[in-house]
Amino acid sequence: MNLMAHRLIPNTISLTFIQAANYIAPLILLVHLATVLGPDTYGILAFGQAIIVMSVMVTDFGFSLSATNKIARFRSRKKYVSMIIGGIFTFKLILFLFCSLVVLLFANLSESYEEHKTFLLLTLLPIFFQSFFPLWFFQGLEKMKLLALFSVIIKALFVLLVLFFVKVPEDYLLVPILNALSQLIGIVLSIWMIYKLGYRILIPSRRILIHCIDFSKGFFISRIGVMVYMNSSVIILGLVANPATVAIYSIAEQLYKAMQSAISPLSAAAYPFMSKEKDVRLMLKLILGCVSIVLIGAIFGYFISPIIMDFFFDDSWKDSLKILNLFFVAVVIHAGAVMTGYPLAAAVGKIKIANLSVISGAFIFSSGVALLAWIGQITPLSIASLMILSELGVLIHRSSMLFPLIRFR
Repeated sequence: MNLMAHRLIPNTISLTFIQAANYIAPLILLVHLATVLGPDTYGILAFGQAIIVMSVMVTDFGFSLSATNKIARFRSRKKYVSMIIGGIFTFKLILFLFCSLVVLLFANLSESYEEHKTFLLLTLLPIFFQSFFPLWFFQGLEKMKLLALFSVIIKALFVLLVLFFVKVPEDYLLVPILNALSQLIGIVLSIWMIYKLGYRILIPSRRILIHCIDFSKGFFISRIGVMVYMNSSVIILGLVANPATVAIYSIAEQLYKAMQSAISPLSAAAYPFMSKEKDVRLMLKLILGCVSIVLIGAIFGYFISPIIMDFFFDDSWKDSLKILNLFFVAVVIHAGAVMTGYPLAAAVGKIKIANLSVISGAFIFSSGVALLAWIGQITPLSIASLMILSELGVLIHRSSMLFPLIRFR
């Protein structure tokens, strides 16, 4: 089979545009907001963004993986898929109300962020709209071009709004509002397209709602594990360090997530394909190619990053470079972990292994944080090092469990 002629290629290209929107947009905003707000205010903004990311992972409940798999297998049964959409949306609303309660309690009880209560409450707006964007629906149908179009529109609108309206530090309150506005446009477009494609959003019965919870609960456990070691770092630092320290770490982490954009499109395109085709030979080629490309990119990035940092940021951000160097190691390990995760697990028919493997990473990270807190050494560098160990733990777990199961047809 000619790999370049494979249908995975256009799907991957479309998802690359999505990731470009997901990470190029934040990088543009990163430079603008870091310059306009300064380390202290940017640290507050980064803490709020971390709350948004973690809340959206909770409201996702693993549906970005489980529903993608379900819709990929049953896409021809439009009534069933329509009921699933309604069930997912209903349960997401329940989860959003739970997250809202947690954010509300934190905003009212936290002394450290008492001055920023209004900002914390405003984060509920983008949490709500991001929670209901049906990425899983378009991925399951392999409608990657539509998904790419909507993602680019959302991110481009957000960037333009922030560049136009956020001019001084006091404008940081506008960021979650503008984020929510751009997400609302994406929701309207996506729901319109659901109906245009012949599907609907049906009010679910109790049985369907329970069915949706049941087929995704294993994925939710895995998403919580990922949240612990991939998305909690800024929250942890925000609770024990000053906003400037949070900002220094957040800058490096945003650049790390930008590097991950080289991996996500291929993984996201391969997952629904492998759920149907079980093409193990192709999957092994994808793993080798992806890790090799990311390794070359990480080496290149290590040497060029000091030049980029000097060009875009002043000396107040220079400590971020030390953290970024650790993330160059982490991203290579991450590439191996992601590609040996859900795509390979789907190819060998063992999704549960991919779900459980992230518990290894969560255990390593949480144990490390507890130890660092005990000895008083929670710093940006120590947290970044823990992320490397956590990613390595996930990679070892997945490789040791999945590779022995490979059988060629």
